Amino acid sequence: MGVQHRSSENQITPSLAATAQTTTITKKLTKHLLNKVSEEVTRINDPEIPGFHVRLGRVNKHGVRSKAFYLYYRTKTKPVKSVNYRIGGMPEIDIETAKSMARENLEKVRNGIDIQVEREKLSSGSDAWTVGKLYSEFFRNKILGRKRPEIVEASFNKDILPRVGHVLLTNITRHQLHEDVFSPILDRGAKSQAGKTLALLKQMFSYGVAIGCMDFNPLEGASKSTYAKYTPRRRTPSVDELRTALEVFLSAGMSIQNFNCFKVILLSGVRSGAAITAKWSDVDFEKRVWYAVNEKHSTRDEVVYQKVPMSDELLKAFRDQESHSALLKSEFVFPAKRDSVSAVKSISHMDTKTLNRSLNRIRKQGKVQVPEFQPHDIRRSIRSHLISVKSDSSSGRYNAFSPACAEKILGHSLSGMERVYDQHDYFDEMKEALSYWGSLFSDLV
Repeated sequence: MGVQHRSSENQITPSLAATAQTTTITKKLTKHLLNKVSEEVTRINDPEIPGFHVRLGRVNKHGVRSKAFYLYYRTKTKPVKSVNYRIGGMPEIDIETAKSMARENLEKVRNGIDIQVEREKLSSGSDAWTVGKLYSEFFRNKILGRKRPEIVEASFNKDILPRVGHVLLTNITRHQLHEDVFSPILDRGAKSQAGKTLALLKQMFSYGVAIGCMDFNPLEGASKSTYAKYTPRRRTPSVDELRTALEVFLSAGMSIQNFNCFKVILLSGVRSGAAITAKWSDVDFEKRVWYAVNEKHSTRDEVVYQKVPMSDELLKAFRDQESHSALLKSEFVFPAKRDSVSAVKSISHMDTKTLNRSLNRIRKQGKVQVPEFQPHDIRRSIRSHLISVKSDSSSGRYNAFSPACAEKILGHSLSGMERVYDQHDYFDEMKEALSYWGSLFSDLV
């Protein structure tokens, strides 16, 4: 067997072609280098950061080599120890992140801190940081101030905490997150939810790095396209399908509150979240105006309201719900029927997913035929139908309702230069359009 020579970290680095018999080389770490390095090289020392290096494993059956970053250091305290501190592996962290962490840890070592001992203390005892503990801090400090914190809470409680909440932050890996969190979500066909979960976890782990309870974000560089490619929905239920839904929902077992909520969404065109979180203080029966929260335009510091003209049918839907929920004396139009175990104590409206669950349950029971659509699809129906309506005049036929009017009903901003120059509120046009739309269902509501 030939003798393998190790290169000195101080000597001039030979070319990769000339190091076929070596196991260690010294060369600035780059992505290109790691992709092109020969199989004989098992360690690369980076000359820019003392002790920083990457170790490369053997090529596996898939043609992939493991790559892990380390920092070699000697302790300042006696007895002096030599330590190879594992920073992390690819793809959990990339080269630039590893270099940044190596510099930070090297500075700690120079200040007399044994970073390996520090890590072991962090990973043991009652003070150990787990995914669940980080979530508690993240939720309290970063999520509670958001408009809809209960959505984040529900996502963690369903898909994340039961599976990896107990795992130490020092042990969590991208592979484990893929297997235990994302794969079960994808298995049930919830691609969009997988993407949202990825975004939440990336935010939480970045927060963990920022407060110093973990060294790196295991999902750094991960893209939503890795788990879910978003495809916009195009389902546009017809007026006949929506009428069929109104005819069968109550007989199929939908609760009166869910039915009233569906009617409000159908007759107003607002997003389902705006209907579910509506408050009685925002409903002006005398002026026949509902000031619905426009979630897309609102921020943490400012709530933006959308003036929704109330047609006869929409007014009746609100009155029906007022009678139904009067005994609960809630500020919310659609109040929660029972107290939920939630960190968001101020929430007392019905759950944002209740209506969708109700629709799915009715379809699964199969007692009646219900057209396949989601509440949000109704907005597409409203816009498509309104801009197709024609009116007669002495000069011929023309569109009764303009695209701008339809956009305002949906709570959208006008696009391009129209947003700058068209400052008309379209309230009267919206009133006429929603009155026409409501009349299509007047015999059913």
